[in-house]
Amino acid sequence: SSSNCPTSSLVPQFRESCVPGQLSGEMALLYGRNSWDPAKDGSRYLNPNAFETNFSQFGYTGFGKAVSTIYGPNYKDLDMSFSKVTKIRERVTFKLGANFFNTFNNHYFLSQGDGPGSAFVTDVAASGDSFGTWNGTVSTARTIQFLGRLEF
Repeated sequence: SSSNCPTSSLVPQFRESCVPGQLSGEMALLYGRNSWDPAKDGSRYLNPNAFETNFSQFGYTGFGKAVSTIYGPNYKDLDMSFSKVTKIRERVTFKLGANFFNTFNNHYFLSQGDGPGSAFVTDVAASGDSFGTWNGTVSTARTIQFLGRLEF
């Protein structure tokens, strides 16, 4: 999207945002969906030359084909849960459990749909040369939760 959108700022009732079109002849992803490595390829994931950036005219919300087919890196998550129920008396049981979120502590780049914690700058009007760069965030680390419950 573009935060420099006069249509939505001058007439907020329109609730219109400027969605940049993808320019023909340019690849949106510089290295492919899952082959980008920030250690080797630098911090840029998206190609800034592949998108419209000038939304200065009132009412103009994009010319090219709206960007809807660009996906971020894949994301996989494995959560596990273990529990043990022990009978103490006839009507009294004790439940002990452990939940593991992101069990193998894998880290993935977050996609745009993941909200404010997105890993890439996707505002074509971003200051400087920051559009398409990685901001250093990845998915959350492993979380372990233990529980004990007495049922009677």
